[in-house]
Amino acid sequence: RVRDNENIVALHKSWAALGATDNRVAASANGVRGAVRARIESVAISVAEQHQGPERDIMGGLIRATDTLAVRCDEIAARVDHLHHVLESIVVAISEDLTRISAALAVQPDISGGSIGDD
Repeated sequence: RVRDNENIVALHKSWAALGATDNRVAASANGVRGAVRARIESVAISVAEQHQGPERDIMGGLIRATDTLAVRCDEIAARVDHLHHVLESIVVAISEDLTRISAALAVQPDISGGSIGDD
């Protein structure tokens, strides 16, 4: 499956990690130092988001487009596989029919009294 491709999976993991980093605020630190650190981090993230908005939107759109294409590729692959099986069964049936016809013609006598296969 295309959706399980390691590059697409890595793209999703990286995107998720980037989102997790942006939404993270240092809540684990205690006291005044922790509060100041959390505030500075929050402001830094806010400023970074203002400058990365269009790029992030484009990247998100590319990831969604990649997912859509991967899903469609998987659907097409499943359809091609189904058609392959159908074609295979048709080839087997026609081969069996041709074998029977060939065998039937080989034992038919021709006008001179011999069979077609005799020379």
